[in-house]
Amino acid sequence: MIRTAIVLVLTGLCQLPSPARAQGEVHCRLRVLALGDPPPFVQEVRNGVRYEVAPPAGEIPPRNAGILPGGSTAGAPIGIRVRLGRVSEQVEFTLPNRNVAGILDDEGDKWLEVPLHECGASLVLAWRKGKTWKEAAALVIPDDATARAEGSIHLTNLAAGPMAVVIGEEKIRLNPGVTITRQQAVGSPALPLEISYPSATGGLVLCHTAMLEPVGGTFKRFIIHMADGKRPKLPVKVVRIEEASGSSEIVSNSGSASSTRR
Repeated sequence: MIRTAIVLVLTGLCQLPSPARAQGEVHCRLRVLALGDPPPFVQEVRNGVRYEVAPPAGEIPPRNAGILPGGSTAGAPIGIRVRLGRVSEQVEFTLPNRNVAGILDDEGDKWLEVPLHECGASLVLAWRKGKTWKEAAALVIPDDATARAEGSIHLTNLAAGPMAVVIGEEKIRLNPGVTITRQQAVGSPALPLEISYPSATGGLVLCHTAMLEPVGGTFKRFIIHMADGKRPKLPVKVVRIEEASGSSEIVSNSGSASSTRR
């Protein structure tokens, strides 16, 4: 009887939730990618030396942002560096209840509040929706081990309208705010990728082409967004990011400015 009682007590202890789970705490990981056109590069000469002129306020996203877990302003923000077209480093934190995060700008003002992805790892895609980066919008996509699986190809449309995507022989209508995923096994043939936007005359304008080469230990993202420069050559741009699967190490990170017409 005594031995049975001890076994039951130990079994009950093993089934008790951890303190974090008992309080409903969730461990989260977050990265930020700001999308848009950089301001013109301007230099000035002082004492015979050329210096880069800082862009006007609001022309770039906040460089030194702060993450507020749960959106609360009670605690100190977690610093994060944001650069146009570059995925930020990863920050980790624990949430007590609300599954959201606030993002502060360089001046400590609230810039964004985003819902975190239910998978626990979020990639925040931010873009300018007003005249300056003070007015921004965001879409959160998963950034966990499933999303970063080897051979995954993610295409996300942040443009104002649907996009025409062709992968090999597959033709896809990619609606705004939607992400599609395809898998490409290592050793499989390379596939051509074409991304086009609808023209005012009813046709399609090609804005990005690539060859999808399967590379072991990596996955790819293609993020389509509206150009926000003063005189962009194309109204739509595509950022391609290739990263090591299962980690945050960036293999390549680039956008496309090429275009042809059909």
